[in-house]
Amino acid sequence: MKKLIILIAFILGMAFIFNSCQKMEDVHEEFLKDGDVIYAPKPLATKSFAGRNRIKLKYYLINAVNVNKCIVEWDEGQQSQTIDIAPKLPLDSIEVLINNLEEKSYIFKVYTVDDKGNRSVKEKVTGSAYDVKYQSGLINRALLGIEGGGTIDSLIVSWGSAAEGLTGVELTYNNTEGQPVTKKVSADENETIIRAWESQGTMAYKSFFVPEEGAIDTFMTESRQIDLPQFIEFEGEPVDKTNWSIIDF
Repeated sequence: MKKLIILIAFILGMAFIFNSCQKMEDVHEEFLKDGDVIYAPKPLATKSFAGRNRIKLKYYLINAVNVNKCIVEWDEGQQSQTIDIAPKLPLDSIEVLINNLEEKSYIFKVYTVDDKGNRSVKEKVTGSAYDVKYQSGLINRALLGIEGGGTIDSLIVSWGSAAEGLTGVELTYNNTEGQPVTKKVSADENETIIRAWESQGTMAYKSFFVPEEGAIDTFMTESRQIDLPQFIEFEGEPVDKTNWSIIDF
């Protein structure tokens, strides 16, 4: 009797295993009914770089043999762009520029296609395009004042704190000979020295910003103009220092 129970349990167990295997085969047949699925190499480490009405995408391909196209989709697949590529082996970086974009954030799906029509798995990446809305929020870096720089023929321009995204300021003025001078001021520079300016002339300045780190386009503010003071040159003969020596330091 005990042997009969064991035999029945064994038969039922085998029937259960056979049924489970049959279901698994049914699942595989659904995906393999057209043969084995072959994928092209997938884009790796995909990044986006913001711009003015455009976004640059960059990714890497490893051993992308026979891959000849890159396809980018956005707006839930309503928009797309196809780019012909020829990746180098064994590793290559690919850059794609998406132009004529509205000012908003996007979700891109990027994939490759080889010469046999095989596609890669889609890689998602987000990115933002900027335009007049971002531009309208920019203001010039605060110019706190202009004062003598310790000598008659120099000025010190003092700047306020650098706002987020500021990359620098550009100054434009005429020198004592009436020739235009352009001077670049970095974002971490709090004071700028000016010499040999046009007496009682003017100086224009404008500020430059990027909306995100690594952005491919720079935005600038409208130019502002201020008056410069009178330029006074030194007069007299320079002192002869031939016989001078250092006696203390």
